[in-house]
Amino acid sequence: MSTTTYLAALRRQVAGTTESAEEASHAKLAAELKVLTHTISQASKLAAELTAQQNKTDIEAEAVCHLQQHLTTHKVKISAARFSALLTAHGVLVRTRNPNYTPGLKSAKTQQAISNDHLAFGVNQPTTDSRASRPMFYKSTFAELLTLLNKPIFG
Repeated sequence: MSTTTYLAALRRQVAGTTESAEEASHAKLAAELKVLTHTISQASKLAAELTAQQNKTDIEAEAVCHLQQHLTTHKVKISAARFSALLTAHGVLVRTRNPNYTPGLKSAKTQQAISNDHLAFGVNQPTTDSRASRPMFYKSTFAELLTLLNKPIFG
């Protein structure tokens, strides 16, 4: 084989090796890009889940207070018992049977709860012993509730 032919073959071999090395490098980069894209996608999903969980926590922690705290804050000069009677008359509070009632234990047969139609004003929060629930009202909607109570009961 002549030197020229040998050099040409060697050039083709080197060129082929370079192309193969470039192809391998491109394939490796493509695989890394795929892994990074997947990781970014997973991170985005996790961030969205965390944001949703934080929003849920913010909503749940959205200042629910006992009735007496709201009455004091809004300077309503009425007892919580009388105000509860007004809420019951307007259908905001209802008496429900306590599902955890057991005769002989310290649990009430009935409990007050916010009616399903008025859950925009608060939540029925379980008590610490989980034998009953109690109505807790949102700070953000308590002023609306006061406005509702200023309307006639049978109007």
